[in-house]
Amino acid sequence: MRNLLFLMLVLCLNLNAFTYDELKSLYFKDIDCSKFEFRKSESKFSVDELNKAIENNDESKVLEILGSDKTLSFQNDSKGIGPFVKNHKTTNSILIEDMLFCADERAFKFNVYVPAVLTDKNIGEDETIAILNKFFDEGLDKNTVFYYEDTGLLNLALGEEKFKVFDYLLDKNCLISDRLGMDIWFCFTKIFRDENIALNIKTPRSKELLNLLSSQKYKTHREFWLNLTEKVVKKGLNPKNLKYLYVTFEYLGDENSKEKILIFFKY
Repeated sequence: MRNLLFLMLVLCLNLNAFTYDELKSLYFKDIDCSKFEFRKSESKFSVDELNKAIENNDESKVLEILGSDKTLSFQNDSKGIGPFVKNHKTTNSILIEDMLFCADERAFKFNVYVPAVLTDKNIGEDETIAILNKFFDEGLDKNTVFYYEDTGLLNLALGEEKFKVFDYLLDKNCLISDRLGMDIWFCFTKIFRDENIALNIKTPRSKELLNLLSSQKYKTHREFWLNLTEKVVKKGLNPKNLKYLYVTFEYLGDENSKEKILIFFKY
């Protein structure tokens, strides 16, 4: 979608942070909400029915359902998928996206502004937490996913290394997707990418890798990620999703860390 593509461009370029009003103005400048007549209806609909209408690209049905209850525009269905993501993954209709945003502004807040805040380095952790806390009070679902079914609030905070925000969301019992184990592994291995050291289980460990493994820098880094992983497992991450982390420790010859991963299975 035009708006989604623009947002991703902004995030990739890591431009200066947009305020909420600036981002909203940018999105809504080409949207004419007056053309949508959300008629009141005595019929009751669910988000599942709204998402089915979106999947079928039934614009009149989407309009009818939103007319019965505008708040359906930002809620999740029985599978944890919101209408914005459903539209993005199926019909990719600009008109339906506009309907969702015009029905209730929270559809825009929660699906566009929240991921922008989480992934913007220019917005500090305390400010990010304050924004999220306000939006949780307004109805932001702790199980919200963005763009893909396995990318939630925790994934975005972790990817941007907003660890204080991550702990806050973990305490809020936000969605722990299967993908989070892969994301932890990817973040852990960043230390090797930063040092231009390739990890290839089919080749012997290089001298540079061995030197790094014996350094205090690596030991501190490893302990940080093992402690974070343990917290997430205690909160519900299936240890089976730590396969790549376990295999990496195996290749590194880090027996103590391997054993710790195995202990996680007992939680």
